[in-house]
Amino acid sequence: MKKNLITLALIALTTLTTIAGSGYTSDNWHLIGTNHGKKTYVDHSRIKTMGNKSLISLWIKEVSPNGSNTVDHIIYDEDTATYKIVSVTVYDKAGHEILSGNPHSSWDEVVPDTIIDAIIKDVVNIDVNNR
Repeated sequence: MKKNLITLALIALTTLTTIAGSGYTSDNWHLIGTNHGKKTYVDHSRIKTMGNKSLISLWIKEVSPNGSNTVDHIIYDEDTATYKIVSVTVYDKAGHEILSGNPHSSWDEVVPDTIIDAIIKDVVNIDVNNR
């Protein structure tokens, strides 16, 4: 019995380590929706306004059905209704970082009825309530 408890504790610790390594904590990440099998989350604890408060910094994560995920840092400009990707980090299903970079992204319009539109609506609602 004691051996089973130790094994169970090790499995739980490994699972928590993998989850933490992939940047996921259920308290911070809010599910926005699912698109083509990928679940998209926003980290509500890291939403911040910048500069003149028209710029909003946010982090999103897309989790694939196979368990791999991508975490993106995005800046949204409320004045122009545009956004740009500042950084991208890709994790394998075990939570190990396999790619990280800072793309030279241009400012793009938020297309209505897309996952980015749902993300922005969620983030702006959170941000407006915290101003």
